[in-house]
Amino acid sequence: MRSADDHLPARNHLDIAPSGPRRAMWLHFDGRVLPQARLARTLWMRGFARRALQVAEASLEQAQVVDHKPSMCFALGQALCPLYLMAGDIAAATQYITMLFQLASQHRFPWIRFAHCLQGALLIKRGDAEQGSTLLRSELEDSSSTGHAPRGSGVFVDFATLHGSGFVVDFAEALASLGNSVEASAVIDSALARSRNEGVLWHVPELLRLKGELAIRQFDDPSFSAVEQLLSEAVELAGEQAALFWQLRAAVSLARLKVRQHRAIEARTILAPICEAFVDEPEFSDLGTARNLLNSLPAGPAG
Repeated sequence: MRSADDHLPARNHLDIAPSGPRRAMWLHFDGRVLPQARLARTLWMRGFARRALQVAEASLEQAQVVDHKPSMCFALGQALCPLYLMAGDIAAATQYITMLFQLASQHRFPWIRFAHCLQGALLIKRGDAEQGSTLLRSELEDSSSTGHAPRGSGVFVDFATLHGSGFVVDFAEALASLGNSVEASAVIDSALARSRNEGVLWHVPELLRLKGELAIRQFDDPSFSAVEQLLSEAVELAGEQAALFWQLRAAVSLARLKVRQHRAIEARTILAPICEAFVDEPEFSDLGTARNLLNSLPAGPAG
């Protein structure tokens, strides 16, 4: 059975969205910008990095051609900003997040809160975990206060308004880097429970991967079978969702664990086919990390 977050049928539907003369607005967005931005995100998850960025850029260009400010925010917030953050291109991410912030501020769009979250994620990517986590905590707690949980309750997720599960990953990683591993694990557990209860599975492979990584840091036990099971589940679920990007990240974490367990041949077996799937794609941050790890592993049959 396919997941509701399966990227293969999503791409098939988005590929046939209107692309001719400008159509009527969909929920206040230009009729071509919305599917293009969504398609860009889906292409990225499926491993088509080059095409994803091209489509993302095209979605913004279309919004600019018709001079429709809400559609510009959608293209920026849903495609360009998160994709360049995931690519590790800090310069491009900074440029587009600044553009989104300026548009949202000037026109008083509700995208301003999303822009704040993106700024928090960007600060964390730059290495400023303290300021980035402070900004994300404020926005995610406020999101919870307007959703299902009171402010300050420790529940940081409101998927309906802020696509919170993605920002929760950034927030938890920042907490862990600041030495707050216990709180980081609690945040991840809360996000996983909420994701499954509400059927919002987009980031579950990444949440599982980070849960495994946090357990390794807390217990420092390379033989911990529960961690291996978590990371294997992340790889498997990402594969079921056709989310090659999440699968790459999870495979790197699992391969590193295998290396620590002195099972380097198994690590290569896990990582090699996923890296090969990106053979025609430009190198981005996570792909470079995966290829470097793969090149350090010995070749040969498992035995």
